[in-house]
Amino acid sequence: MAAMPSFQFYLVYLAELNAFFAFNFTFLTIYFTIFFYIYTMNTTDSAIMKEIGARLAHLRVTANLTQELLAEDAGVAKRTLERLENGESVQLTNFIRILRALDLTSKLDLLVPPITASPIELVDNKGTMRIRARVKESCASDTHITWKWGDEK
Repeated sequence: MAAMPSFQFYLVYLAELNAFFAFNFTFLTIYFTIFFYIYTMNTTDSAIMKEIGARLAHLRVTANLTQELLAEDAGVAKRTLERLENGESVQLTNFIRILRALDLTSKLDLLVPPITASPIELVDNKGTMRIRARVKESCASDTHITWKWGDEK
């Protein structure tokens, strides 16, 4: 099995992307940091939340904003912002409000890709997108257990 590239490799790669595409380097750093932790380190949810909180705190300080001012701009309580920066759980709407106040919502499609359907899927579904997942018949029959009396072998 090939070794995973180091985290520094990803940061150098991000710097090159930033120069070439003029992306928001800070947001991409957050995105790839989260990606790196999730897919290479198998960290816990709390570790990921702490990393996101630390990155948001760094962004806030870089923007020269106090917690009170950012919380007021976002329309959330200062305690909510403190919890988020400490890696504690907050409501998704409050997280989005804070991202909006830091002007980071334009890059959310990097975290959750937009909904797309393949051309074949559109043809199969007569131009509509699927809204439900279904189990293939072969998989369903494999998991089906036939009921038996206790004295049968």
